[in-house]
Amino acid sequence: MKKILKYFTILFILALLVVIGIAGLLLYSNNQNVITKDEVREFQSTGDILNNPLSGFSQLNEEEKAAYLRIINELDNINSEFYLTGNNVTEEEFNKIFNFILKDHPEYFYVNNYQYYKNNDDIVESVIVNYTSDPETISIQQSEVENWKNAILSQITPDMSNYDIARFLHDYIISTTDYDLNAVNNQNLLSVVENQRSVCAGYSKAYQYLLNQAGIFATYVSGNANVGPHAWNLIQIDGEYGWVDVTWDDPSFIGNEQPDNFLSHQYFGLSSDEIRQTRSFDQTYEVISEVAPPSFNYYLKEGLYFDLNNSNAYNQFRQKLIEAKANNLPTLEIKVADMSQVDQLLTELTYDPILFEGTINYINDGINPSITFIIQ
Repeated sequence: MKKILKYFTILFILALLVVIGIAGLLLYSNNQNVITKDEVREFQSTGDILNNPLSGFSQLNEEEKAAYLRIINELDNINSEFYLTGNNVTEEEFNKIFNFILKDHPEYFYVNNYQYYKNNDDIVESVIVNYTSDPETISIQQSEVENWKNAILSQITPDMSNYDIARFLHDYIISTTDYDLNAVNNQNLLSVVENQRSVCAGYSKAYQYLLNQAGIFATYVSGNANVGPHAWNLIQIDGEYGWVDVTWDDPSFIGNEQPDNFLSHQYFGLSSDEIRQTRSFDQTYEVISEVAPPSFNYYLKEGLYFDLNNSNAYNQFRQKLIEAKANNLPTLEIKVADMSQVDQLLTELTYDPILFEGTINYINDGINPSITFIIQ
């Protein structure tokens, strides 16, 4: 009997040592992944787009930023389970961090949802991430995204300004993508990459991804528009910020009869006052900034803004219309100072001899003082 007890005692000790060894190994491995404050400061000294003042990352304190960087390391490696101890954040802080990660990183299209376990002090200790596919499939999809991105960015030339690049990418997405509520993966950029069909989430994340890859800051913003839940972008060009809505500039979303190859720029480079005319922001995890009218607004940049209070404004508009007709352009987009000037310009145009040469139809949404003339 004593021999049996001795035998079980030895087995128990061995088992205990194995458990302690495994726990020690896990603890060592976990501590190896801890992001230190020095590493956070080192990262903040780089020119990474995440250090833009309006990124989700920049809204966090130092401890939260450390957890953020640690989590993205795990997502980059498609790890389904990992510890977070050592970079201590509460449940509320963790949810804020993860939501900012998803807003900052459209390339994490493969993240489906997550769950976590916390201790009695409300500190998150471990995380489980559920991905949309297995690692092999995700790797294939990442290659598709990379090839898509490289093919598009290869069309950018050294002489293009940041405005030129942002407008080119805006035009590329809306000219190659159709709005489709039933599109597969329509909440991420894969819908645009693989199927060229999406909704506002896919449009906005694809645009954000391309801009960021081109070195231009863009973030993803969500809220409610006058048609329901919606998403769009805030971008920065040469130190100025402006709102851009790629979806609402796509004729396939607008739904009106448009000429072939028509591209709208009505929502390219808006101020906060202008964007609030048609939507409100989600207040939960949004970085909301008051944006003055940026100089990279499409109409300002292209010389298509006319304030009819200026004596020569109508003649300048008229010359643009004559040039558009002479060059056989299908449309001419212009903007006036306010909605009253829309009626003023259209009334003046009604009596203009230029109309004797043919019919010119127009589109105005009744909200924005921009007019698209369809030249026939």
